[in-house]
Amino acid sequence: MNSAGGGTVVLPAGTYNSANTVHLKSNVTIRLDAGSTIVGSGVKTYDKAEPNQWDQYQDYGHSHFHDAMFAGDRLTNIGFTGSGTIDGGGNLITGNPKLGEADKILSLTRCDGLVLSGIKPRRGHFAALINGCGHVSSDKLTIDTASDRDGWNIISTTDVNLTVPATDATDATDYNPKSIGTRPAYGWYLHYATGIRFTGGSVRFGRDDGRPALIANNSSRLSFDHFTAQKGSNSPFDAGFQHVNATGSSTSCCSPDPRTEKGPRPESAGAPPPCGGVSGRPARS
Repeated sequence: MNSAGGGTVVLPAGTYNSANTVHLKSNVTIRLDAGSTIVGSGVKTYDKAEPNQWDQYQDYGHSHFHDAMFAGDRLTNIGFTGSGTIDGGGNLITGNPKLGEADKILSLTRCDGLVLSGIKPRRGHFAALINGCGHVSSDKLTIDTASDRDGWNIISTTDVNLTVPATDATDATDYNPKSIGTRPAYGWYLHYATGIRFTGGSVRFGRDDGRPALIANNSSRLSFDHFTAQKGSNSPFDAGFQHVNATGSSTSCCSPDPRTEKGPRPESAGAPPPCGGVSGRPARS
């Protein structure tokens, strides 16, 4: 299909077992129709993790990208759409994978033009890991990895537009490497990010442990419009903005839903202005 100029691979309702790493191709979209489920395998036949001479200095999962259900590098115009599910099936590793094991559902590096829309990735150490990509859009994506570890890791990636994303959080300390301490936020943590827009969406915690829903630091061009978060009784704020550019051409903004006046309660210092002039009382849901 790629050699013919691209197209869409359609999976109708049914269960599809995926025992080997799928090597994605440019200009190809995978559409999962309602009732379709791709299930991961425990037979240890996924691609071997590629060598990385620096993996002793950072988390193993962020040092290797081939050991995944779906993987690709230097691709353009790819996507997963529809309303089906990609389920690790309890077979993806939440530690460091051994030969033939995988820890990611979707792994992409240096891609340009990615669409994740409508599908539900679940039960994987990473639902998705993208690194060094650009022009990413996601609409009505539901991430269900609360019993595992990470949801969607977006790293060194620009021009990201997230519409109505929903996720359940993982535990604050159950992840590697634990040496970096407690995760700072239960929902989204944005660090050195630019050009990311959330339209709608919500986050909920697995345990009320005092962490805020969102922290962004050293970032610019961030937008959270109609974004809501579950109220934590022990958290000092729900959305923390630390060293975030909120002026000029790199404006960041955060607004509640004007219909309900519900949205994340921002940290008093450094909170960005409302998006697009939308007014309302920043509150917790």
